[in-house]
Amino acid sequence: MRLRLVSALVGIVLGLGGCGSSPTFASTAIKRTLTLPEFTDRPEQISKLCAEQRAKLTQNLDAIGRVAAERADFASTTLAIEMALADFASGVGAQEFLAYVSPDSKVRQAANACQQEDAKLQLEVWTRGDLYRAVKAFDHRLKEGKEPPLRDAQDEQLHRETLLSFKRSGLELSASARADYLAMQAEVVTLSAAFIKALSEDNSVIEVSSDRLKGLPDDFVRKLKLGKHDYSLQIPVNEATFPVVMNNADDREVRRQMATVYERRGGEANVARLKKIVELRANLAKLLGYRTFADYVTEIKMAGNAQNVNNFLASLLKGLKPEGERELGELEDLKRRETGDSGPIEFWDKYYYLNQLTKAQGIDEEEIKKYFPSDVVVAGMFNIYERLLGVRFVPAPDLKVWHPSVKAYRIFDGGRAIAIFYFDLVPRLGKYSHQASFSIIPAYQLPDGDYHAPCSAIVGNFNQPGPDGISLLSHFEVETLFHEFGHVMHQTLTTARYHTFSGTKVRRDFVEAPSQMMANWVWREEGLRELSGYFRDHSRKLPEDLVQKIVAARNVGVGLYYLRQLSFDVTDMQLHTSDGNLDPDEVFNGNMRDIALIPEPDGGHGIAGFIHLVTGYEAGVYGYLYSKVFAEDMFATRFSENLFDPRVGAEYRRVILEPGGTIDPLALVTQFLKRPPNDKAFLHSLGLN
Repeated sequence: MRLRLVSALVGIVLGLGGCGSSPTFASTAIKRTLTLPEFTDRPEQISKLCAEQRAKLTQNLDAIGRVAAERADFASTTLAIEMALADFASGVGAQEFLAYVSPDSKVRQAANACQQEDAKLQLEVWTRGDLYRAVKAFDHRLKEGKEPPLRDAQDEQLHRETLLSFKRSGLELSASARADYLAMQAEVVTLSAAFIKALSEDNSVIEVSSDRLKGLPDDFVRKLKLGKHDYSLQIPVNEATFPVVMNNADDREVRRQMATVYERRGGEANVARLKKIVELRANLAKLLGYRTFADYVTEIKMAGNAQNVNNFLASLLKGLKPEGERELGELEDLKRRETGDSGPIEFWDKYYYLNQLTKAQGIDEEEIKKYFPSDVVVAGMFNIYERLLGVRFVPAPDLKVWHPSVKAYRIFDGGRAIAIFYFDLVPRLGKYSHQASFSIIPAYQLPDGDYHAPCSAIVGNFNQPGPDGISLLSHFEVETLFHEFGHVMHQTLTTARYHTFSGTKVRRDFVEAPSQMMANWVWREEGLRELSGYFRDHSRKLPEDLVQKIVAARNVGVGLYYLRQLSFDVTDMQLHTSDGNLDPDEVFNGNMRDIALIPEPDGGHGIAGFIHLVTGYEAGVYGYLYSKVFAEDMFATRFSENLFDPRVGAEYRRVILEPGGTIDPLALVTQFLKRPPNDKAFLHSLGLN
């Protein structure tokens, strides 16, 4: 997963992206107040801090609910709700975040409980009739001319979308229907938390005898722990180890073991949780008057409705399936030549033989990794982003962290610190198992005019570092890190006035576009040279021949890769356009077979690990591909000719990153491109016409 905000477990509170003006202040012209996150290692302190923040929020909201109709104005209603929620998000962000990263299981448990209670309270905000009456009273006074016009487009947008949030949360329902709505949403929160917890705390391993590890990298094998028997080793089954084993293990049975255990994480319990979540969401949508939950979700996205999404996915499937079928035949031929086995490509064959095809082009991933030590990659990435966006990233060893391996940084714009971010890239037991960026403290303007500076983090699970603390990264991991840092820049360089629209709180099917656009730097010679340095001699950059081979191999297996992505997208939409009566296992496994072209392992529950469905991407997983259309157009049109043009970088920061959700994404992209966007660059990036 490439984005995760922690302000609400059941979904990220996004700006709806209506048309608005650019922020009324520049990032270089306003004072920023840096609030340091309060990371604690005491479970009871987490519970206490969160309870205090919930009490404070409730007190503030109660006061808003008592505003007399004849005195209701913008400051006492719409703006007061916004500021109360912003302060609450800032106050609990660090505590909630520890649920994903703390090395202490008791801390994670306390933070998880805090997060659930916080999310339930945030849901209740939009079902409170007293708050809705106060905002509606102001709205009536505004329309009757008893209140002065709102000062600008951002205030108008905030008021308009505050009213819409109440409506979408059932405030036009009867009291009993609102109670049902709240109860169902609370149950979704609880089930979602349990789904995530089951994956985060999964510690599955496979036992493999030492004579069956041929093909696996030496540094990988050296870090394995002894198994239950003298002759065996334990391989953890997680996001970091899965690709290493599936790409490289020559022993097919080892790959089968890894694939089978990996696809069973979360198990039948998570399948049952997801089935209930989907059923609850379908009922919620119908309660609110929508045909399906997907229609409810997409109403406030660029796509507009579920049918537009399905048309988009069907069009891509039509274009990609012939390429995927051709690639699958190529893999079958390769397997038959190597093994004499004319059987079909199984799940545990695909990655291995795709890697063999890549190697056939002269690419040795293990050799390439030697040129991407993590410290060199991070330094090169910082240099690229600094040159483009006009900022500096300065280590902040004085800041408290939650684990010794975590690194903290301040972002400087000119001579002033404007934000904080953290890197937590080393896997450990109980830690969030995907790659993601987290918004810990949101950005917003304070009542005194100062700007509440944001704080973000990247949580990754790269290779276990060696004795020197350095990991050797695959090219894919370099791309992932570069992508996630794009999200951090979107979150931290925002100048939106309100936290509801700040940073990545844009329309959900656009949120990946900025980070996907930036990932192009790792596929260009200039970018690869900046990011590389041999692990024993950093001055030795990635050789020219390897650079060319990496670039040439970019679209190896692109058909199968995107067909698998489409199978996730279609599964998401099928579940969320249903009445909740579908079997998630059957839907997922059927799409893996018919769309991805390669079935799941027998007894697999791949859907049980589909974490996007409970972390804000539900009915929105398609957004990765939807965003990519805009990402590739922006890169090809404005950056392709000169990767390091600071003038274009400054314009990108000002036009795309700083506004957040205050302007419709289509308007932002059109302004940056200086024309309406199209899909030509997207199709070209896939090697398709």
